Amino acid sequence: NSRLYVLSDELQPVPVGIPGELYVGGAGVGRGYLDDPARTAGTFMADPFAGPGTRMYRTGDRVIQRPDGELEFIERRDHQVKIRGRRVELGEIEAAVRGLDQVTDAAVAVVPDASGNPRLVGYLTGPGVEAGQVRDELAQLLPAYMIPSTWLVLDAMPLTPNGKLDRKALPLPERADEAEQARGPRDEREEILCGILAEVLGMPAVGIDEDFFALGGDSIRSIQVVSRARTAGLALTTRDVFTHRTAAELARAAGGVEAGPAPEPEGDLIDLTDEELADLEFELSEDLS
Repeated sequence: NSRLYVLSDELQPVPVGIPGELYVGGAGVGRGYLDDPARTAGTFMADPFAGPGTRMYRTGDRVIQRPDGELEFIERRDHQVKIRGRRVELGEIEAAVRGLDQVTDAAVAVVPDASGNPRLVGYLTGPGVEAGQVRDELAQLLPAYMIPSTWLVLDAMPLTPNGKLDRKALPLPERADEAEQARGPRDEREEILCGILAEVLGMPAVGIDEDFFALGGDSIRSIQVVSRARTAGLALTTRDVFTHRTAAELARAAGGVEAGPAPEPEGDLIDLTDEELADLEFELSEDLS
């Protein structure tokens, strides 16, 4: 007397092999959560595939129906997040990290930066595991926006009494911890650019190897970087910022100009909406990769 549905965000059945969210219908579905109408409304809903008055339960599990009819669990729906206009599957990042030889276990969480923008933080366990090496190896597997900007190495992952990862118990990174991971500027150009990136991002400091976009940079902020670099006597374009995402790379790419006010932003970038800018950023990243 139970029914299982694999549905899209529009509550339409998805084909075999396509990820969707698992819903449960039938006699076992309850009426809702006691004294919690808001949570009930978001979880218990009318079942469009059964008779009037029936309900189905939204599990929050993302699954795939295999050709043999079995359901394969992918991850929890609440592990899908949006970073700078792009949907990111935390489970996909974690799977890539766990596949590295030196890593015993891994987790990825979303933590707001100093400006309140979401950023990815990675957690690692493993004998002798090094965050820098993990970051370098991930760069060969994942696009830059999916690579956490900060990494914490733990003795062990915090677990719930049921033995599952306790995400709420994952420690928050301290800026001091992050500074230890970041290399400081080695010359005047890198010092100028590290200062510009930190100022634009609203952070105390930025290392020469830290990815501008992974730290919360976006299209608007890239224009600010170009403007302030020009004022400091370094010639950069918006495309340079997308291509060379760290202070070290930008220092090598920057040309010299006479310090002074920056020219008008390239093209019509300044007139684009946030959504159009996110699309542009995605297209540029796709082209460059």
